[in-house]
Amino acid sequence: SLKYTTAAHGAVGLASLPIMTLILAWLFGREKMSGMKILSVIMAFLGVTVAVSDSLFAETAGKDLLRGDILMLLAALTASIYTVFAKPYIARYGPFFFTSLAMAIGVASLTPMVWNIGGFSGLLQFSPLGWGALLFLGIIGGAIQFTAYIWALRWIPPTQTGIALTLTPISAFIIAWPVLGEPITIPAVIGLVLVLTAIFLINRTPPST
Repeated sequence: SLKYTTAAHGAVGLASLPIMTLILAWLFGREKMSGMKILSVIMAFLGVTVAVSDSLFAETAGKDLLRGDILMLLAALTASIYTVFAKPYIARYGPFFFTSLAMAIGVASLTPMVWNIGGFSGLLQFSPLGWGALLFLGIIGGAIQFTAYIWALRWIPPTQTGIALTLTPISAFIIAWPVLGEPITIPAVIGLVLVLTAIFLINRTPPST
């Protein structure tokens, strides 16, 4: 997706995940719909949109925005399907086993495609910093983050779990301030407030709804 579209467009597309999750969970009887849940997922979506608003209409020469945006929406849809339907299996087999199995299947599925396009040849060109970034992404951003997400999904409803993911693009703005020296913009602060408010509101929703 991000090969064809911008990071800002990708963030907004991914922010649709809790909306899709709520609709799917309601349609298949996994959650009850409520006004508070609807308000929360819309507020979270708006929060991400506001946070990246400065970049939404930036120069996009050489980008195929429509293709990239559709791919990101499809990614959000598949993630929402996973979030809604994986819960009973996580409860049965446990977060660690389920995470390990899911990642093993993912590696097995992607390896032939990466091999076919010659992607492994690039590994020889990695610098020590590049290897460090790869290890961080795989261990912290992959295994630990995914296990934490699965663990949360075991105990709380799918929409409550999915809405937390809208913090991802906004967290990048916050981390970029001390690490990269990038300024924190007013839209980013407003977006953060909206997303945190959405998370607070949805966590006040009674479990039965």
